This record gives sequence, C-alpha cells and structure tokens, in this order.
Amino acid sequence: MQLTLPTVAALAAATLASLPRAAGADAPATRPFDPAARSIAVNAGLVQPLALGGANLEVDVRVGRLVASYSHGWSLDLAGATVVGAMRDQHVALHLPYSTGVGIGLQRYLPALRSFVDLRLEGKAHRFEAAYTSADGAQRTRIADYTTFTLGGGVYWTALPFAHRRGPLRGLDISTSVRVWPRVADTLPGSQIRYANATTGRMEVHRAAAIGIADTPVIFNVSVGYLFQ
Repeated sequence: MQLTLPTVAALAAATLASLPRAAGADAPATRPFDPAARSIAVNAGLVQPLALGGANLEVDVRVGRLVASYSHGWSLDLAGATVVGAMRDQHVALHLPYSTGVGIGLQRYLPALRSFVDLRLEGKAHRFEAAYTSADGAQRTRIADYTTFTLGGGVYWTALPFAHRRGPLRGLDISTSVRVWPRVADTLPGSQIRYANATTGRMEVHRAAAIGIADTPVIFNVSVGYLFQ
C-alpha cells in the first residue's frame, strides 16, 4: 500500500478511534449542581468587620437533610453606640477575644430560589473583657473578664445565585441568619460584679452581658462564601 498523506491520515484516525476511551471522557467538565450531594461551605461574616472591628468565619457541612456548623469570631468590640442602658451610662466597653461554637440542624433546598433554608440548634461560648472608659474615651479601666455560654437556635437562608450555571461561580453563596442565643451560664460570680467607676464617681454594678443586639440574645448577620461539592 502506498503511504500517501491521505492514507496516513486515515490510518491515524482509525487507530485513535480504536483506542479505549478514558473513564468520564464524555462527561461535562463540571457536574450540574446537586442539592442532595455532600458539601462543605466556608463563609465570612460581614457584620463583624463592618460594625464590630473584628472577623468571623463559619464552616457548614451538609449531608442529606442534615447541616452541621462551626463558627468562630474574634477581636470584636462593643462600645459607644453598640452598648445601651446601664452599660452606656457607665461608659462600659466590651471586647470579645473570641466567640465560638457549633450548631446542628435540618435543611431544605428551594429550587425556585436556588437557596437552602436551615433550622439549627446552637451552643456557643463568648469571652468578654469588660472595662469602663474615661470621659474622653482615651483610657480604659478593666472591670472583669468572664465567659458566657449560650444555647439557642437560628434560621439561616443561604442563596446560591449561580447554582444553575457550570463553572467556578456556581459555588458562590450569600447567607443571612437570625439567631436567638439566651445565656444559660457564665463564669462571673453571681452573674454580676460591683465596682468603683471613676468616670461616673459612683459604685456601679456590671451584669454579665448578652451577646446580641443592644444587650439582647438576638443576633443578625450576613455572610459571603463558597460552597464546595
């Protein structure tokens, strides 16, 4: 047989066609999003850096109908407009070196909204460093260091706006949450301390603080992150 260029091309094509294909060779580069598949998401809170000068990271693991989470916030400051009532009158400032804990709950995926909705039970520990400031706010005098423990729950809505697409954008998520974390225990004897406040010129009482908005157990947050399947 004469080896002309057309003949060589035909032989090469026939040889390639006869080779076994690698597994998954015809599969798409990225599988369609499967809400039932196991996944892990890493999210960063926005309220903590914008309003409290700190940071927060959360990891969510989803398996079937279950969701488990771990979150850790650090270097959070509550002072000025973020304290209310007696603490504001006493010029109290609160610093939290950490606020950490776990949660577990049930989830449901809403295809029309490309979103997960979760109900979670959560247990947390929060470390407080309480101090009062001078009238000009330049100096702080330590009152007490203590840890509070909360047991509560939350509702989470996690949207995946690009879940219908293929490619790296598919895992981007935006999560909003409303949580209620009532205090169940603390390390402050009697849950309060009486101290002399040089700024007010009086003996004052500082009570163990709540972790939420305006010294309540209610917390709201928005976070952004990425979900890996």
